[in-house]
Amino acid sequence: MTTKEAIRELKIVRNYCNAKSIPAIDYAIRALREKAEQEAQAAARKDAERRQQAELVQSIRERYAEMNDTFSSVSKFLDEYKYYRDRQPIACEIAREGLDEILEGQNYTLDCPEAVQLFHVCGKLVKQGVLSLTEAQDYILNVKERAEHDTDD
Repeated sequence: MTTKEAIRELKIVRNYCNAKSIPAIDYAIRALREKAEQEAQAAARKDAERRQQAELVQSIRERYAEMNDTFSSVSKFLDEYKYYRDRQPIACEIAREGLDEILEGQNYTLDCPEAVQLFHVCGKLVKQGVLSLTEAQDYILNVKERAEHDTDD
C-alpha cells in the first residue's frame, strides 16, 4: 500500500468514526503526508546528486578528451585531480579506460621517456586500485622500445 492509498483509506474511515476518534485519524493523515513529503524530498535530493555526479563525470571525460594521446599527458591529467577525493577515482577510471587505445594507437611501441610515463601512470592506477598489478605487468611486458635514430649528418 502506498502512502497516498493509506491517506485515501484513512479519509474514508474518518467518515465512519465517532467524534472522539477523528483527531487521531487526522493526526495519522498528517503524519502520512509528512512522510510522503520527506520521501519525495529524499528522492529529489538523490536524483540531484545523481545528476551532479553524471555532470562531474562528463566534465572529467571532456577534459580527458582534450589531451593528446601520450602517457605524459595522461600523467598530467591524473596529477590535476590528485588532491580531489571525489574526482580522483573518476579520473583514474577514465585514464584506465584509455590505456588500450593509447597503446594500440602507438602500436605498443614507445620511446624511453614515454615508457617511463607509462610506468608512472600504471603505478598511479595500481595505487588507486583501478588497475591490478597483473594488468600493469601485462601492459609493460607488451610494450616494445622504439629505436632512436641518430640524426647526425
